[in-house]
Amino acid sequence: FLPSPLEYITIVGGVPRHARKTEQRELMRAASRRYGSFIGLFVLAAIGVAWTVREIRGSNQADGLVRAITAAKPAELGPLIEQHLPRYRRWADPLLRQIAASEPQDSQRRLAAALALLPADPAQVDYLRERLVQCSVAEFALIRDGLTPHRAVVQDKLWETLHDRRQPETARLHAGMALATYALDDSRWTETDSEFLATRLVAANPDDQRELRSYLDPIKSRLLAPLQTIFRDVSRPDIERLAAAAAIVSYAREDVHLLAILASEATPLQLNVLLPALDRPEYHAEIVESLRHMAHHLTVTEAPNASEAELVRSGRRRAGAAITLIRLGEPAAILGFGTFSFVHNPE
Repeated sequence: FLPSPLEYITIVGGVPRHARKTEQRELMRAASRRYGSFIGLFVLAAIGVAWTVREIRGSNQADGLVRAITAAKPAELGPLIEQHLPRYRRWADPLLRQIAASEPQDSQRRLAAALALLPADPAQVDYLRERLVQCSVAEFALIRDGLTPHRAVVQDKLWETLHDRRQPETARLHAGMALATYALDDSRWTETDSEFLATRLVAANPDDQRELRSYLDPIKSRLLAPLQTIFRDVSRPDIERLAAAAAIVSYAREDVHLLAILASEATPLQLNVLLPALDRPEYHAEIVESLRHMAHHLTVTEAPNASEAELVRSGRRRAGAAITLIRLGEPAAILGFGTFSFVHNPE
């Protein structure tokens, strides 16, 4: 008979191999084969149980994660995809592909599934490029950032959309905002693009304009000229001229000379927008000097042979500079305002 497991362990631990008799060694070899088989089977069973538990747990976690991803708000979706999805992707991807294949193209669940699949499935790029130009403002940054590794693939189509006047204006605006990140220095940018984007920016829902300005910030130098045109255009609605003022403050906050010039031309409401950017201690002396100069000198195109309209426009600028100085707490800077000189300005 073979030794029992306890006897086997006792012999292995207490009787040296050279002290065992021949028949004892034979019995121990037979016992080792039997108990080794049992141990092997036990280990395999344990591995199988552990794998099954892992699969069940992973599947359950992936199912919950997919439900969270497809129900998440745009601001919540990024962390779920970047931080939580990678470890469960093996279980989650089949569920996400099923959602991507079954949901309507314009559904939020379809979008979330495509964004979640994108790092492992480049086939989602075309759908997301199309969705980029149709999405909400809240969804835009998420899609744009997701497509950033694929920007070389999507740029040409985005340029076509931006330059195609037959496309919806929102689609063209979104294409331009994406290209502001993907193709900052591209030679295909035109003045017409800048004028279009500036126009759409100031006409957008005021609640969205802060985000839109941030999306266009990389090309802000291209937008300043058309924004100044809108700022000065009396035929434009006041709300658009105010939006232009807010955009200029955002994009040219450090150009205090430009802000001073615009303050001298601003309506009372526009001045309210500009004033916080002008009332900064670190630039106070420079701004006051610029405004003081404008308040004391009437600038015209061809002084002293200026037209009446030019004189009126320059006089208003002079008065606007004086008002801005008062608003900045510098009334003494306009002493002598009753006299002025003509200054030639070839511009």
